[in-house]
Amino acid sequence: MTRRKRRLRTPSTVDRVGGGWAELIDTATDVGAPLTAGATRREQAGAIDATYPDVATAALAERADAAVFGAGEPGAEEAERFWQIVDEASRSLRGAVPWHRRMLALMFPASVLRRIGAALQGRARPQGRGRRGNAGAT
Repeated sequence: MTRRKRRLRTPSTVDRVGGGWAELIDTATDVGAPLTAGATRREQAGAIDATYPDVATAALAERADAAVFGAGEPGAEEAERFWQIVDEASRSLRGAVPWHRRMLALMFPASVLRRIGAALQGRARPQGRGRRGNAGAT
C-alpha cells in the first residue's frame, strides 16, 4: 500500500490530518523546498511560503496543529476537507517549479530517499559504550 493510501485510510481522523500534512511535506521535499529537519509545522510552512509565495501553507499548518493537539478529534468531513486543501497545495507546489524539476521529483522522490537514508543511519549507529569497553578484555 502506498504511503498516501495508508495515510488516507488510517482509522483515526487525527492521524489522517497528520498524514495529510506529511503528504504536503513530502511533496515540498520532492520539489526542492528548503525544509529543516525537526522544524515545527508552522516553521515548515514558513519555509515553503517564503520559497513559493503562491502556495499558502501557514493556514494548513495551523489547522493540522489544531486537529492534532486540540481537544477532541476532528470529524471525518474535516479530515477529508483537509486532504482536499493539501491536494490543492501540492498541485500548486508542483506547478511552481520547472517541468524538469517535476520530472526529477517523480523519478527520484527526495522524500523517499530521505527516509531510506534515515533508516540506514539508524542501522549504522555505533554500539553502546559497554561493547567498546570490553573489546580489549581477554
